[in-house]
Amino acid sequence: MFYKPGIEYFYKQPITKNNKTLWYFILILVVLVASVVGIVYLVISLISHEADGPEWQGYFSPGSGLCSVNGDYYMIAGGQGYRFDGDSLEPAAAFDAEGKLAGTLSADSEQLYILGFEENTLYFYSRGLNDTEWKRMGEICQMKDADKSRAEAFYHRGYLYAETYDETAEPYLSAVYRIRADGKKKAECIRDSSAGFVVSMGPAGMQASGDHLIVDSYDLRQKNSRFFLQDYTKVGKQRVRELSSTFDASYCLAGEELYQVLEVTETDRELSGDGGVLIEAGKRVLTRVNISEDADPLQYFKLLDENEEFGNDSRISWDGKYLYIDNRGTGLESGQRKIFIYTQDGKRINEIPVERRDAECCFGDERYLILRDGNQALFWDKKQAGNGAGQNVWKEVDIGKR
Repeated sequence: MFYKPGIEYFYKQPITKNNKTLWYFILILVVLVASVVGIVYLVISLISHEADGPEWQGYFSPGSGLCSVNGDYYMIAGGQGYRFDGDSLEPAAAFDAEGKLAGTLSADSEQLYILGFEENTLYFYSRGLNDTEWKRMGEICQMKDADKSRAEAFYHRGYLYAETYDETAEPYLSAVYRIRADGKKKAECIRDSSAGFVVSMGPAGMQASGDHLIVDSYDLRQKNSRFFLQDYTKVGKQRVRELSSTFDASYCLAGEELYQVLEVTETDRELSGDGGVLIEAGKRVLTRVNISEDADPLQYFKLLDENEEFGNDSRISWDGKYLYIDNRGTGLESGQRKIFIYTQDGKRINEIPVERRDAECCFGDERYLILRDGNQALFWDKKQAGNGAGQNVWKEVDIGKR
C-alpha cells in the first residue's frame, strides 16, 4: 500500500541544509501573505469608514430631539431623557439630559449622541444604552457666547454632522462640522459663512441620504436672501452642486430623490418646469427632483401635485414608503390643520385632521406618526395610512412636565 506521510513526518526529520532552506522560504512566504492581508484590510477599513454605520434617521423631524434604537423611541423633555417601549409605548426615565441641547439627540444601533456646551465650548457626547453617564467624545468648536449660540446635529454613517449659529454677529455666522462618532479625529469644518452663504436655521438646515449631504443656505450677497439647496459632499471627494433655488421651501430626502413643498413665485417658474411646461406662479405644489450623480437637477423638476392647503411653512418627511406633509402654518390660518399622506409618485392616499393646533409634528418611522404637545406625546399607528380620509385614532402618552 502506498504510504502518504502526515505533517508529523516533517517535524521528525533532522534539519539539513536543504529542508532548512525550505522552512525559511515557507516562513518568509507566510509573513509576506500576512502583511499583504493586513495592508488590504487596513485600506478597506479606512475607505469603508466613510460609509460605516446606519443612515441618518431622516424620518424624524430634524431638531425634534427624537430618535429610535432597536425598536424603542428616545425623547428629551424638561432636561430628562425618556425611553418609550416600542410595543407598549410606555415611557420610562432613561438618562439625565440637563445642560444638553435636546434638539441634537441622535443615535446609531448601539449609542445615543448629543451636543452640549461647557462654558463657550461645544462638545459632543455619547452614551451606551445601558450606561449611566454621558461620555465626552470630542470638541466641535469654540463659540463667543454659548447663551447666544445655537446648534443642531445628527448621526450619519459613522459621523456626526453639526451646524452651528453665532447670533452675536450681524448677519449671524454659521458653520457645518463633521466629526467621527468614535472621537478619534478632530472635528472638520466643511462649510462656513466665508463662502458668502449661511446655513438656514430651522428644522431642515441640513439633511443626509447615502453619499449626499444637503445644505439649505441663503446668499448673504443677495438682499432678498434667496435660498439654495446644495449637495455639498460626496464620499471620497468634496464638491458643491446646486440642486434647486427658491425663496422658501420645505424638503426631505428619499434615497436619490429630493421632495419639496413650495409656493411657486415668478422667479421660480423657469426652474420648475415639468417636461418643459412651466408651473403657474402662485401655485402651491409638491415636486420631486432626482439628485443622482448623472442627473441635472435644475432641468429635472417633476410636478407631483397641486394643493392649495400647502404653504411655505409646511413640513415634509418620508418614512421609507410614504411622504407625510404637515400644513401647520396654512392650516392654522384656515382652521384646517392636516397631515397629508402621499405615495412617492404623488398619489394622495389619506389626510389626517390634527386637532392639537400647537403640537409639534416629529413625523416618525414606518410604525408611528408622532406629535409632541407640552408634556404629552401622541402616536398615530401607520396601519391606518391606507384606510381612507379621516382616520384619527391617536394614543396619548404622558412624558413628564417641562
